Amino acid sequence: MNDIHYPIKGSCQCGGVSYELLEPPLMVVACHCKECQKLSTSAFSITAMIHEDSIQFSGLMKDWSRSSDSGNISLEILVFGNDAWPIKIKELPYLKVGPYHTNTVAGLQLAMDMLRRKRNTNKQIFMITDGKPSCLRMPDGQYYKNSNGLDPFITNKCYAMAQQARRLHIPITTFMIAEDPYLMQFIREFTQANRGKAFYTGLKGLGEMIFEDYENNRKKRIKG
Repeated sequence: MNDIHYPIKGSCQCGGVSYELLEPPLMVVACHCKECQKLSTSAFSITAMIHEDSIQFSGLMKDWSRSSDSGNISLEILVFGNDAWPIKIKELPYLKVGPYHTNTVAGLQLAMDMLRRKRNTNKQIFMITDGKPSCLRMPDGQYYKNSNGLDPFITNKCYAMAQQARRLHIPITTFMIAEDPYLMQFIREFTQANRGKAFYTGLKGLGEMIFEDYENNRKKRIKG
């Protein structure tokens, strides 16, 4: 988004309502539910989440909303470093990087715990990562850390969590922002264990992704 200059102006197709976006979105996600596939006439649609104070509208507005495939409207966000913890959307711009390792297992455990408390049947996990787990919390409360390459002791725990989510009928869609072959291979094996989906991209080409769907056995290159 470094090449985009704000504010950005736009409007609906008829021009009756216009908007001005004053700053970058808090986050951008891809959704592949049936409604979003219908909306975009493709495998998924892109949605930008913005702070209410960062956009201005003009024109006659009407309220509209729709439920997800499950009949519910629910989104929860969590982050994970040495541990995992939930956050609100408005907190996203204030997150700081490190000094943490990456406890992918803790993130997945918390995500599944949060989903267990939901009554809706269509439960999904969307994970954004660089693909390198490097930390585990041991039963005695100590942290096992290893940042040198991929540690089989850690990655095997990740595969086990992916399989557990599959048994609970929770698909995991992973957005991997890294292009290292060995990290891509880890995400590929992780996604196969879950029978989920994965998008691979790099920081220099966020508009171009490789999409792999291990549920339906598909692979596709997507260009923005």
